[in-house]
Amino acid sequence: MRAMRASCDACRLRKVACDREARMEKGEATCSACARFAIACTFTRRQQRVTRSDKSGTETPFGVRGLSLSIVDLCVHAYLRFMAPCVPIIDISSLMSRTIQYESDVLVLAMAAMGAPLLDATTGPARFALQLAMERRFTEMLSERPLTARTLEEQADVIEATFILSDLKRSASQEEGPLRMESSSFEFITRLVLETHMNREPLEVDGQRYDSSTGVALSATQVQRRSRIFWFALMQDSFRSFGRQKSTVIRESDYDWELPQWMLHPESHYDAPVHLVPREALSTMASFDAAHLESFLRLAFLVRTVSIKFVTPEAQGRGVRPTDVERALHAFEQWRHRLPSVITWESAVQHPSSHDDVSQRNSIKALFLESLFLRQIAGTWSALHEYGVRADECHCHAPSSRGRLDELMTAALFRVAKLHTEAAARRLLRAHRVLLDLSATYALFGCVLLRHMPPGGHVHVPSDAKLGPFAVAAGAMLTAGDMARLVQQLIDAAHTCDSSRYVGAVVTKLQRFLADARGSSSDSSSSLPSSSPSSSPFSSTSSPWLPFPSSPVPSTSTIYGTFKATQTQMMQWIDDVKVAAGDGGVQCHLPPLSYQEHTTWQASLRALNLNYELPGNVLSMGPDARVWASDLWNNTPDLSCSSPIPTRTDTG
Repeated sequence: MRAMRASCDACRLRKVACDREARMEKGEATCSACARFAIACTFTRRQQRVTRSDKSGTETPFGVRGLSLSIVDLCVHAYLRFMAPCVPIIDISSLMSRTIQYESDVLVLAMAAMGAPLLDATTGPARFALQLAMERRFTEMLSERPLTARTLEEQADVIEATFILSDLKRSASQEEGPLRMESSSFEFITRLVLETHMNREPLEVDGQRYDSSTGVALSATQVQRRSRIFWFALMQDSFRSFGRQKSTVIRESDYDWELPQWMLHPESHYDAPVHLVPREALSTMASFDAAHLESFLRLAFLVRTVSIKFVTPEAQGRGVRPTDVERALHAFEQWRHRLPSVITWESAVQHPSSHDDVSQRNSIKALFLESLFLRQIAGTWSALHEYGVRADECHCHAPSSRGRLDELMTAALFRVAKLHTEAAARRLLRAHRVLLDLSATYALFGCVLLRHMPPGGHVHVPSDAKLGPFAVAAGAMLTAGDMARLVQQLIDAAHTCDSSRYVGAVVTKLQRFLADARGSSSDSSSSLPSSSPSSSPFSSTSSPWLPFPSSPVPSTSTIYGTFKATQTQMMQWIDDVKVAAGDGGVQCHLPPLSYQEHTTWQASLRALNLNYELPGNVLSMGPDARVWASDLWNNTPDLSCSSPIPTRTDTG
């Protein structure tokens, strides 16, 4: 047997000639292809090939009973296909340089754990038992060595892996509802980012970058990875803190990184991995990813701004300024209005191609981004009704601003109904638990509207579809029967989220809420007129609450009070189900699964990287997302009461 093959692993996978031997004679350590794409030029050892070809099932990676190398590959594949487009924290270049060392690779274990529930649903509860076993092993591996005793690369692995698994760490003791279903460990993870100084840009001396705290020299890949981790942490901190109605952990003074830029692979900061991508699909992916990253960042900075005005201690103690409600409304509407058409749900699903992986990946990214946006509307509506409007400024826009936010919340219900019903038909809601949370949240909201609908009353669909196409005609008047059917569509959509162990409990409780709401409504007829009423229902009642043009109209406080109580019941129900289920006693062993030996997740990533034979030119990103959000907030038209926020200026 030769000590060295003619082709390296990457060239062998592409079935192209490898010039490494010739380059070695000239003193070069890598072939030209690997050098061009900045990946490791490696040869797979014979013992690793034997491990891969061993189908006896006796291998137990990570020491997890019931786990095999082939199942690890399937789980990681599933994670990269469904969840990675939603959670773009993984750096492809760091994955591609890895060797097969399952005993210590916490990042691979985390991806496999989150990918296990995404396996074929016919595997039944065994996939959830496997996930639990891998999560437990992950916790054990972290406790074996403290973070401070790990190298910088290992620290990055731990933080990325913990981010990925954070959704499994929710505590039943937290006072959280469907709008605030966050990991109990998330704040701790964010603080880890700060403690490891990933929030600070590395120092540069004579062209070499150094860690600002330890003075350790960093490669370009390490710098990029640390930047990626920090910006993901900042975005998640923005969304999750606001969802929990808390101030953000990361303050403006806590970081000095420049905003990330989307670049063609392999230099990209935020490219979600897909499987083999034909070259003809690259131009579409490039424009899509650049627009997606910019819109994601804009939404994050916008939510940080809204959070300052809605959920800070001052807002919780004194209420929200009416002018800030107006600014939030204007900002949300403008974000949706300026969303590039290429990354809207309708565009992503209407441009299928022969490249199924690319189409699905873009559809998931568009779905998740808009769902995240609609979640912020629900969070803003909840925060306003939780803390109220400042009493000393109620003369300034108070009735109209509260009413407009009520209208936006109702519009979001009809948008979610369309978005998630169509996504469910494509089995995409299984990609992330946030999608299940959103379906459940708006289904609860629909049940509350139905429950409080007065006899003969109607729900008015907003005539201006500022959030995109609705599930029903804009301007229509919905009866109780129409609303019940709309809510049922959302419940049916939620039922397709089979990657959640507790989706059955969620759907069961939603069905009970809907049955109770039907019983409270005396009208089950259906009528969907195509035209809107001649006069606006918003001015025909004494209440700013928008949906009901007939009398008596339920008060805003009544609607929100019922909604909050329903949330609490739902979460208590799920917690009770979790306690009763325990570990379930289900064995981790899965039934036989389809698996091809050569399609390891590493091979797919390596081949993916070498399909990107384009220069790494930076695409135009438009205005700085941070400045964009500040300008949008500070330039809201028609406000007589001013409450601007300062625009951050960088001095470094």
